[in-house]
Amino acid sequence: MLYTVALPQWLEEDGERVQRWRKEYDPRADLLAPHVTLVFGADVDAAACLVQVLTVGRHTAAFDVAWACAAPVPTGPGKVHVYLLPEQGTAALVRLHRVLHEGPLAACRSTEHPFIPHVTLGVLPTFDQAARVADRWNASQRVLRARIDSLAVGRVKRSGFDILGQATLKA
Repeated sequence: MLYTVALPQWLEEDGERVQRWRKEYDPRADLLAPHVTLVFGADVDAAACLVQVLTVGRHTAAFDVAWACAAPVPTGPGKVHVYLLPEQGTAALVRLHRVLHEGPLAACRSTEHPFIPHVTLGVLPTFDQAARVADRWNASQRVLRARIDSLAVGRVKRSGFDILGQATLKA
């Protein structure tokens, strides 16, 4: 299965803060630095996926995102994610998700689950636990800033995220 992710270029202290929280609350935090997953588990030819991502990258301008709020989101039985949600840049992330799912990745778009642009801060077993983590994050009222200027295609492996190729968004 292939995944396409946006790799935010965080202000140094902001990226470190997100990763500290992820290490505390997300058992998969070490697989990949804080990121936004845009294509989830695509069962497609890697070459076709890479071509699509490179094409989209050539036609998409880099953009800024401001992350301001954490929220608990139930994602399955016994699993509640804590999403860090964008205050600015949401429309650009939604458009990027949409255009990536054209062509060879069209069949990979979920019609059952809406795309919610986010960075995962944590995965907890109950809604109450996730809500407490989100409330702790939100108490700081801090806005984090990052630039989305590249996409990566890869596979999740036990040892990490194996990047097969990257696309740079146009300046």
